[in-house]
Amino acid sequence: KYEVEFGGKELVFNDKYTITEDEYNAYKKLYDAEDEEDTLTTEQLENKAIQAIVEYNVIKDIAYKNGIIIGKKFNDNYLNTIAFLKLQYGGEEGLAKAFEESGFNDKMHKRYMQENYLIDELLKSDGLRGTEDEVKLFYEQNPSIFIYNGIQAQHILIKTTDENGDAVTDDAALKEIEAKVKDI
Repeated sequence: KYEVEFGGKELVFNDKYTITEDEYNAYKKLYDAEDEEDTLTTEQLENKAIQAIVEYNVIKDIAYKNGIIIGKKFNDNYLNTIAFLKLQYGGEEGLAKAFEESGFNDKMHKRYMQENYLIDELLKSDGLRGTEDEVKLFYEQNPSIFIYNGIQAQHILIKTTDENGDAVTDDAALKEIEAKVKDI
């Protein structure tokens, strides 16, 4: 089994996802490290941890339903990445220190890589493609997402060179460019 396993007492969220205390605490530690200015309350850190864990499990469920697993292909990539990171950080101790400073540990890093692997594989698969009816229903249920307010531009670039990259100097061509600018 290649999936990272966290220890500790098991907890259940949303009556569906079983996680462990160590997993929960690792996510809280990660978000606490990201919150350099201490703007998040303990409750907010806990909620972010729960949300991230649930999101990971939803992604994993969708991937598994589409035949995408965390197997040898993932593990080989993971081991290569760890070997590269050890070289980059001067060995195992240097990598552990880099992880610690960023709120990661080896298990959280592996989880991060697993989530990205599953997302990448899902995006390559047909698992996230909806049917025409599903797309139509989504469009009908979410009209505010699809409001067209015209094109808004802060600046528009006009090409003043020819196909060879030389500046346009011909009067007729310059007048044509000027007319385009006035038309816009």
